[in-house]
Amino acid sequence: IWMAPAYQRLVYKAIKDAGEEFGLIDFGMRALLSMRLEKNFPTWFRELRPIYGPFEGAMDRFVKLEKNDFIGREA
Repeated sequence: IWMAPAYQRLVYKAIKDAGEEFGLIDFGMRALLSMRLEKNFPTWFRELRPIYGPFEGAMDRFVKLEKNDFIGREA
C-alpha cells in the first residue's frame, strides 16, 4: 500500500486491528522472502542478476522470441 509517510502508522494500526479476529500477525523479513518465492516474485539481488537470463529469473513472460531482431536472439 503506497501512502504518505504521515499516514503509515494510522493505516498500519487500522489494518492490524481489523485483522485481529482473523489471526493477522506481524512477520519478519525472512518470512516475507520465503513467500516471495512461492508467488514467483524475483528480486534484483537474487534471481535477477546479470549471470541469469530471463528464463532462469522467471521473466519469460516479458520475452517475445518471435519479435524483430534483437541482441542475443541467436543465443
